[in-house]
Amino acid sequence: MKAGKIIFLIFLILLVAGVSVYFIFFYSTKAPEDFEVGSTLLKTVIRGGGVSPFQVKIENLKDYPRDFNLFFTNLDGLAFLGQDRVELGAGETRFVNVTFANKKDASYGVYIGFLNIASDDSSKRLPIILEVESDDVLFDGNIEVFPTTVKKPGDRISVEIKIFDLSFLGASSVDLTYFVKDFENRVIVMEEETIVVENQITITKPIDLPQTIQEGNYIAGVIINYKNSFGTATNFFNVGGGVAVAGGALNFLDEKFLMIIVIAVFVIFAIVFLIYQRVRARDLLETQKRELRSIAREIKKSKTLPKKSFPRKIGKLRKNLEQKLESLERAKTSRYISEKAYRKGKERILRLIRRL
Repeated sequence: MKAGKIIFLIFLILLVAGVSVYFIFFYSTKAPEDFEVGSTLLKTVIRGGGVSPFQVKIENLKDYPRDFNLFFTNLDGLAFLGQDRVELGAGETRFVNVTFANKKDASYGVYIGFLNIASDDSSKRLPIILEVESDDVLFDGNIEVFPTTVKKPGDRISVEIKIFDLSFLGASSVDLTYFVKDFENRVIVMEEETIVVENQITITKPIDLPQTIQEGNYIAGVIINYKNSFGTATNFFNVGGGVAVAGGALNFLDEKFLMIIVIAVFVIFAIVFLIYQRVRARDLLETQKRELRSIAREIKKSKTLPKKSFPRKIGKLRKNLEQKLESLERAKTSRYISEKAYRKGKERILRLIRRL
């Protein structure tokens, strides 16, 4: 098979494969949204008797009125709604007030739950990370997780924790509680440690995930305790490489990005193919010119051959020229060369044939 045809075949296969991937895994399975929630994650901190207010946007994307019911999961006594039922007209948008407060006097720590928004025919869950700290936080910190996407259950993550002495107490013994939770507020891993902090310290803690952990999104966190002071820090990571929680690892495999990649691949291959065709056509014509000049010299030399050898040599040259003509015809049919180049090349060959 000619190299040009092979490249063209590869291009077609990639085209078909790319379009197939899009329609099978994205277009055909992605149902249009019928309502939209303005936030993808709520994360906040409340201290002691403080409160943390939010507004959550809900937009009805249908062309008829709908009722939406709202309720929390795993956040009883910590999260409160301004209204638990919203009626939206066609295309209407409403902001719902959400307030976080520790009214049930829950223990200091990290609580994970959902704001559920449901209509008659569809529903969504808005993830919530609520950190409950003491009134006075003497030691606080932040946390980073590496890697943010874990390939498989049983792998290890490393959490880098920076702890700050906010009250300049000097060298102090601080109790740390490390944990991993899922978004159903279940504790997956928990470990404790006591360290000495003076001004500021950065520590790295390796955590082995259990073999039984399910693929999905998780929270890694730390509770920093010094006497009656409780500070918290959290971050999230993903196991299995699925869709990460907003604000975590960016999910590149969405519909728009895939289409951009597919189109880019097609354009690149089309450009490469066209360049190849142009280079091949130029090489074909240059090669033909050199070979025809060589044949012309042989024709001239053949005039001096003995009569016995002359017919055989002429027959060989004629056959060679006929093959060149056939090759030129194929190049034209395959559109390797232009009509003008074909006519010029054909005239050269016929001119030599007439000289025989």
